[in-house]
Amino acid sequence: MAPPKKSHVWKFFTKIEGNENLVKCKICQKTIKSCGNTSNLLSRVKNIHKAAFLDMNKEYSQVLSNVNLLNIHSETITKTNEADSEPAVPSPEPLPSISTAVSKYIHVDNPVPPPLKRQKSIDESFKNISAYSESGNKTLQVNNALIYMICKDNQPFTIVENDGFRNIMKITAPHYKLPSHFGICTEFFSITLGVYQSFDRNTSNHIAEMLLNSCSEWDIDVDKVSAVVTDNAASMIKAVDLAFGKKHIPCFAHTLNLVALNAIQHCPELQNLITKLKTIVTWFKQSNTASNELRKATEKETKLIQEVSTRWNSTYYMIERFLELRIVINDIIFRHRTAPPMLNASELSVLSSVLLVLRPLEAATKEISGDRNCTSSKVIPLVHCLVLKIQPLQLEDSLANELKSFVLNEIEKRMGAIERVTPLAIATVLDPRYKKIHFRDALACSTAVAKIKDLMKNTTQNVEMSESDSDQSEKQEESFSLWDHHHKLVSKSWKSSQSDDAISDELSIYLRSPVSGRLNENPLEIWQDLKIQFPKLYKIAFKYLTIVGTSVPSERLFSKAAQIVNQQRNRMKAIETQKTDVKVSHEATTLAEQLKDFSFIVSLVVWYDILFQINIVSKSLQLTDTDLGKRTELLGKCCTFLEEYRNTGFKSAILTAKELAEELEIEPVFKATTRIRYVKRQAGETARDEPIASPEKIIEIELFNCLLDTTLISVNERFEQLNEYSEYWSFLYNIKQIPVKPDLVKFCGDLQLKLTIDTKSDIDGCMLCDELISLKSLLPDLVLF
Repeated sequence: MAPPKKSHVWKFFTKIEGNENLVKCKICQKTIKSCGNTSNLLSRVKNIHKAAFLDMNKEYSQVLSNVNLLNIHSETITKTNEADSEPAVPSPEPLPSISTAVSKYIHVDNPVPPPLKRQKSIDESFKNISAYSESGNKTLQVNNALIYMICKDNQPFTIVENDGFRNIMKITAPHYKLPSHFGICTEFFSITLGVYQSFDRNTSNHIAEMLLNSCSEWDIDVDKVSAVVTDNAASMIKAVDLAFGKKHIPCFAHTLNLVALNAIQHCPELQNLITKLKTIVTWFKQSNTASNELRKATEKETKLIQEVSTRWNSTYYMIERFLELRIVINDIIFRHRTAPPMLNASELSVLSSVLLVLRPLEAATKEISGDRNCTSSKVIPLVHCLVLKIQPLQLEDSLANELKSFVLNEIEKRMGAIERVTPLAIATVLDPRYKKIHFRDALACSTAVAKIKDLMKNTTQNVEMSESDSDQSEKQEESFSLWDHHHKLVSKSWKSSQSDDAISDELSIYLRSPVSGRLNENPLEIWQDLKIQFPKLYKIAFKYLTIVGTSVPSERLFSKAAQIVNQQRNRMKAIETQKTDVKVSHEATTLAEQLKDFSFIVSLVVWYDILFQINIVSKSLQLTDTDLGKRTELLGKCCTFLEEYRNTGFKSAILTAKELAEELEIEPVFKATTRIRYVKRQAGETARDEPIASPEKIIEIELFNCLLDTTLISVNERFEQLNEYSEYWSFLYNIKQIPVKPDLVKFCGDLQLKLTIDTKSDIDGCMLCDELISLKSLLPDLVLF
């Protein structure tokens, strides 16, 4: 027995569990009696929701008008295939009958009988041809199938320009016009357009010019660029503003990285503890005996994780793995004399508490770094959940509480205004899983809603009605979840939505309805089910939800060396293949050979470690509201780091380079020099210094030591200059913290002497002292520098 036909009116209603006679309207969210049939429901759509009823009737009329054409087309193909003994093209599957096609839209008790078979008229033939026009329904179906094949089979877009493929399409669908590889790309897609080598200074103007050249090469309209996501470098932000206007979005992953790094750097005791832990891990990495004992003592042959300076979360993983194996590690260290001292119980307790503070940051980093889901709409909810997860932590260790305080301060400092980033705010509001429940700034939320209203005015109302059924299995959540508070907000949203009145406005209805969808669902798939109710919002949502919240996917092209890009999908400009420029080709080949050298990787690690510390000081000194007293202290810490790195940094750089070499599948061995250099003896010298034969020692002396010595000399010179400046001016940095009068008189007198040239001075020390004392009482909390 055939299953009963389902009326198309059920697109607008859902049944309520537990009561078969009640249904809920998807448009106005009201509960209605169905009385066991669809007559009452159809009347409501006709009288209350007239626009939806007209759209349903329009589709139904189109089906009835094309019924004769469909059946005749099927009959003609069938007879042609029966007549040909050896058909060139296999016959297609029979098209659906009239009753099946009509019942797809609305229930028909008495199906229309099949029409008489006749030859197609001229009008019907032209209608069939028009279906293959640029906006015809047949063209849209073939385009969708073509895009699915490209994505499913990992084919290049240029397959549509291959002669063999064009020949097949010409035989199977002669009226179909194949698009170019540019045309087959829809308005929203993810692709690496290119990697360009820059020979000039990376100024903001030069970067903007390169971005515009890339858009010009791919015929991309600048106005169609929704957003540009980069790190927080000032040159990148200015370059985006010059090229595309105010469309820059800061990379959320980089911001999280800065939050964690700066919070840890503000805790010297924690840094010392982490250094002590790294010493133990380094000993296990360098001792084959200890590492073998550790591997045998664990069931899964677990290894310790070494911290990598390029990734902050490696610190988290190092601490986590160490605490997991602390009992085994303690036993191994106890049996070896040369082993470094083991951490005591109080230090292990501190690391456990530190792990609780860093765990939400690690979870957020994982959540935002995916490239297979929508990330722009997650940024604001993640910031909200981060704060709600870290704030209530009750920690016994003072060091962990200090770290917690610094983390919260950094989050507020760097992400406090994240809700005012309009593209991210719009993406969050238009994500059915979040909407407005994570906004803390009412003004930012209302600004995003107002922007959506403006976009809706410019959106066309013609939306193609189609259903997309998508079942996605829910993944089992881990024991630690960053989304606990999100689930509570969802529950409140469901409760409050029950009392809302029906609103005719599309955006208001969407915002009044409760949040929907599980966290692991794709919001783009959820919108496929909602587009019949919210056709204008559907287009806007697809534009903003496809924006990425982080630049990690693009940078992963370089960080994951084992992930080889398929040659068919590679859109990068291979420099080494530029045969027109012999010099460029030679330089590219030389660089490729150097990348295979382990010593080159070591030098990259050393350069990064040095420049990372220098960059922190440099950025802080460029701030307009910088505190020179704190900056002087920060520069002193940088000098201390470089001095310590000069003594112990080479070994740690080698360990980091070995891990990178493993990822790049490069042998972590220094190449021996082909020629040993002897130092020429001067007159009167009888002894000759033995030449250095070890390649590792040569790198340490000629590269590492030389580089660190030069850097230390340069930084110390600038530190002395800034320190000398602070010696005379530091008492003016904060007027609320000026010294008592005797000391203030001395400082003002010293400053007067400093500014005296030929017995003439720009200031009077006594007068300055009196004015500062007066200002202190008149202008509270005034900061001069």
